[in-house]
Amino acid sequence: HPTANLEIRLRSVDSARLTRFYIGDVTVYPDYGMDTIGFKKRVDVIEGITVIQYLDRFKPKIFPRNIYFPRDSLYRQRRYLRTINRLNSLGTWRMVSIDPLPRKDTLDFAIRLTPAKKYSFNTNIEGSVNQSAVSGNLFGIGLNVGLQNRNFGKTANIANSNLRYGVELGGRKETGKIVQTQQISFSHNIYFPHLIFFNKLVPEKDRDNFRTVFSFSAANTDRRLLYNLATINGSWGYEFQQRKRSGQSILVNVKIPNIEYSYLNKRDSLDT
Repeated sequence: HPTANLEIRLRSVDSARLTRFYIGDVTVYPDYGMDTIGFKKRVDVIEGITVIQYLDRFKPKIFPRNIYFPRDSLYRQRRYLRTINRLNSLGTWRMVSIDPLPRKDTLDFAIRLTPAKKYSFNTNIEGSVNQSAVSGNLFGIGLNVGLQNRNFGKTANIANSNLRYGVELGGRKETGKIVQTQQISFSHNIYFPHLIFFNKLVPEKDRDNFRTVFSFSAANTDRRLLYNLATINGSWGYEFQQRKRSGQSILVNVKIPNIEYSYLNKRDSLDT
């Protein structure tokens, strides 16, 4: 059990001896780490940010609103942390690296982004047991299939599509019917990691907490002897989420507009 004595010495720093750095050139490599042999380099300059890519997977306009290094401004560590956290939170890149390159009193930045897989696929099966006064004991089984696009429209938007089919089997022996209920549904959501239309109305420091959501869904439920129900829903909305120091979070969801339509085709047993 060897032991060691540790001595920690704290040295005060004279603020007059610290060098102040100012933001210089910012260069972004959004497809860093990809095999670029044989591809032609594309260079775009937008709002003072240079974007260099080879595979043309991203629109350059998305970077100024997600990078917080105003040119010629005083370097602040909180802007560095905010930028790296913002790029990581988008989910479009699996690795984010920001390297400062000092020259005299100026800091240039090289931002290297390694893309995540654009598409992810998931599927699952679920089961249930229900008891109905009309149909008797029922066993339900459902199949869910989902597809996620992490770079929808080449603008780091997240798009989720889900398809579900469910069926209930069983029923009373005297009916002689096995399938009692069938349901099929489809939903599609697009998450924009910023405010659309109202971005300038929100203070710059709070914009990271907002996102815009477009949602669409449609479903058809056929219940034997009871009804056939068709529904469709579309909405455009905004989400605000903020975490407090206590660990609790606030989530506000506003949908403008939200349009829903349902058509119910009644059958004899429903009224009975």
